[in-house]
Amino acid sequence: MKLVLAICMFLGIVGQFCQVEAVTCHEDKIACLKTDFTTETCDKTSKTCKCVAGYAPTLEGCIKKPEKPTVDLDGIHNDEALEGKDIILTCKGEAASEYKWYKDGALDGNQKLSKATFKMGKANIKIQCALVSRVESDISDNLIIKYLAAASTTTPTASTATPKIIFNADKVADTKEYTAQCTGYPWGFDPTGIKFTNKAGVVSTPKQTQKTTREEYTCKFELAGFKFSVTSAMENGPEVYDKIDNVFITYKGMPMADTYAYKEVDAPNLKCQTFPEPAFLKTAVTYKWK
Repeated sequence: MKLVLAICMFLGIVGQFCQVEAVTCHEDKIACLKTDFTTETCDKTSKTCKCVAGYAPTLEGCIKKPEKPTVDLDGIHNDEALEGKDIILTCKGEAASEYKWYKDGALDGNQKLSKATFKMGKANIKIQCALVSRVESDISDNLIIKYLAAASTTTPTASTATPKIIFNADKVADTKEYTAQCTGYPWGFDPTGIKFTNKAGVVSTPKQTQKTTREEYTCKFELAGFKFSVTSAMENGPEVYDKIDNVFITYKGMPMADTYAYKEVDAPNLKCQTFPEPAFLKTAVTYKWK
């Protein structure tokens, strides 16, 4: 086996067509040959030559492990949760055939998809994930979901949430509608209790009608029974605007390059779009294909 590996190294094709790096070894008889993918150490448990960092042994040899994933929130909630409420997290990384989820260090065998749901108990929980694509990635760093205790408990906790407003459009013509969304609130909180207030102190709903001058807003969420009343910074709403900045074609919803060899069969999947979108413009938009 060492001879085969030496020939492969001489030809410069180790790790391509000559993947024999993770060869069988016996610690007291055969020394492993160091390559770009293996060390000179024989693994006592697997009886194979150890792979270098970032690679894992298979029957085909040492292959690169997927990059270490991250456990991500959904962009709407923060890292706090009320007791008994569900938390939905995403294992973000390379495409994988299988996902592994860990709660407080223990594998949760019921969770095998890129998204996983956990129920909040009476204490903080630590969540990690790994992904499998031929070989398993390293386990992600911990995401700690903090338990929010009610004020009636012996150890009430205050929320550390930092709310932020996002809008469904950056530029909107006057008289057109847009929507504001307050983000950064804990899991289990009812978002219908969120209040939006403009600079003049007028409380409004998430759906807004653009005025002739740009508005500014804060959002506030609070929850009775918890140390929970947080207001965002004052933020600018969408710019008052009624011009088309850009016209582009999408294919099956994805933006296309500037040049494209059009085929008639593609027609149902092609769409001409503008920025801002027509829904946010007073100016009528007509389309002409060339």
